[in-house]
Amino acid sequence: MKPKPECNPCFLRQMDIAVRLVGGDAALREKVKNSTLQLLKKLGTKHNPPYIATVLFRNAYRLLGHDDPYLALKKEYNEKAKKFHPFLEKLIARAADPLAEALKMALAGNIIDFGILEKFDLDKTLKKTLKLRLPQNKVRSIRKRIAAAKTILYIADNAGEIGFDYFLISEIHRINPLAKIYLSVKKTPIINDATKEDALFFGLGRYASILDSGDNWIGTHPRLCSKTFLKAYDTAGLIISKGQANYESLEEQHDPRILFLLKSKCPVVSRSLKVKLNDVVMK
Repeated sequence: MKPKPECNPCFLRQMDIAVRLVGGDAALREKVKNSTLQLLKKLGTKHNPPYIATVLFRNAYRLLGHDDPYLALKKEYNEKAKKFHPFLEKLIARAADPLAEALKMALAGNIIDFGILEKFDLDKTLKKTLKLRLPQNKVRSIRKRIAAAKTILYIADNAGEIGFDYFLISEIHRINPLAKIYLSVKKTPIINDATKEDALFFGLGRYASILDSGDNWIGTHPRLCSKTFLKAYDTAGLIISKGQANYESLEEQHDPRILFLLKSKCPVVSRSLKVKLNDVVMK
């Protein structure tokens, strides 16, 4: 995906959120804004939005003198997601189709995205998403792909959200206990993207081998990933990609192994996917 004109105001807003999270004053906000504008001019439109956002966030973090402005928010939403687990475990246990239920849980969790949204209602989103009727043909197709794969790569998106991915990953393991499952996270913090610490918080190591992508690039850019990640990526029979940034960076691969799971939260991504804003997507 290439950036569109409306991406720049969004990039500026994201940098300003990071400044405010560390208590930056008006002078620091202006400094980060001007530096961001200069970088945007230099970067142009040859890179996809997650690549550009990574360069901008790394620059902003340097100016802020802070390597994890979203740390408190990540911990807060991990705890919030954990509180839903007893309720969600009961839903899965009595579901006529546990996979469909787990897919809806993973899709609902994608609302936890401080790179795009400042405010959202997690409880309302979860209730609304759990009421959806997913296309049975798609769920059947996904089940077949899970059952047939010897290796499955699950590319996580955000902290908190990964707590809802837990149910889909555990269901994948139940459907195909012989498959080797890899869960990819960021090596170091960037926005509220999930790291190994977040995956371990939810005990995901019992179902998957947790590996990092080699760096903290927003989205997933195979040419910039570690050899360990690339080995899992290249050998996977099924790749599950969570969230917008992973879609924005991986859709250009045109890889039939990739299942994109996300909630479309911006007009640019919605147009690319040919869906309405805030639609849930299994592509």
